[in-house]
Amino acid sequence: DAARNGVLPAVTEHGAHLLTQCRVLRLQADHTQVQQVIAEHRGDMLALKAKVVVLAAGALATPLLLLNSRSGQWPRGLANGSDYVGRNLMRHLMDWIEVWPQPGCKITAENKEIGLNDFYFWEGQKYGTVQSAGAMANLASMDMLTNHPGWQPKVLRLMSPAVRPIYDRFFNGGLLLAPIMEDLPYLDNRVLPSDRPGADGRQRLRIRYRLHPSEIERRAVFMRQIKEVLKPFRTLTLRTGANNSTLGHVCGTCRFGTDPKTSVLDPQNRAHEVANLYVVDASFFPTSTGLNPSLTVAANALRVAEHLNQTHFPT
Repeated sequence: DAARNGVLPAVTEHGAHLLTQCRVLRLQADHTQVQQVIAEHRGDMLALKAKVVVLAAGALATPLLLLNSRSGQWPRGLANGSDYVGRNLMRHLMDWIEVWPQPGCKITAENKEIGLNDFYFWEGQKYGTVQSAGAMANLASMDMLTNHPGWQPKVLRLMSPAVRPIYDRFFNGGLLLAPIMEDLPYLDNRVLPSDRPGADGRQRLRIRYRLHPSEIERRAVFMRQIKEVLKPFRTLTLRTGANNSTLGHVCGTCRFGTDPKTSVLDPQNRAHEVANLYVVDASFFPTSTGLNPSLTVAANALRVAEHLNQTHFPT
C-alpha cells in the first residue's frame, strides 16, 4: 500500500518528515513562486518553506486550497489566471445492478472478481466499464433507496424496521455490478469554498454539478445495453448515477494541458504560472475516462516525480 511502499520508506530511508494532525490553510506566493505553506499543526501556526511544493490533497481539497490562497498577486486564487481552478469537475456516473446468477443464490464474498470493457466504445460513443463489487453489503441496497431527500425515501425510512427483514430475505445475496460511465468536463461543474464554516469551525466546500444532455443520453444507452445482456437473470437496479453524493472518483478540477488559457497545469503537472508548484492528484485529469482513476494517478505521480528530480534536483 502507499504507506509501506511510499511514505514510510521516505521517512526512514530518505530523510522525509511526516507531520500528523497538520492542516494546510493556504499558500503564500509572489508572481511566480510559492514562498510559504501556511499550516496549523496541533494548535500552532507554521510557515513551511521548500524549493518545490507538490499538492496531492484530492480533486476537491486541492482546488479549494488554491482558491483560498488569494492575494494581491492572485485575486482569483493561486495559479488561477485561467479561472479554471475548481472547474471541470467530473466524478463518473456510477449506478448499481444486483444480479442473481441462479435462483436462490446467496453470494457472500466481497471481492472484485469481474471486470469488462465490452461497452467502453459503442457505435462511435464512449461509455465506460462494468466491474463487480462482490456481494451487496447487508441492507446496503435498502440504505441506497432511503438515503435521499424527498417524501418517498422518508416513508421508506419510517417503514424500514418492519420492511428490512423481508427486504433482506428477498433482495440481498446477489452479485453487485457497478456500471461506471465517463462524464465529460464542463466549466459550470465545479467546487467552490463555502461561506459557512462547519460545526468544527473549519471551512466547508460547495459542489455544483449537473448532468448535461450528453451524459443523460449516454447513460440511458449504457444502462440499456447492460440490462439487455443481463436479461436471462433476475436483477435489481439502483440508479445512483444522478446523485451528487456519489463522489468516489472526483477528478478534473486543475486540468493539465498545453494552453494556459484553458488549463491550470502544463503537461508535466506544473502550474503554468507558478514555477515551483505541482499537482499530482486526480485534479489534473482532462477527462474522467470510463475507468477507475487510481492506477493512472499513481503512474502519473511517478512520471512527475522523475521530471521533478531531473529539473529541480539534478545530481
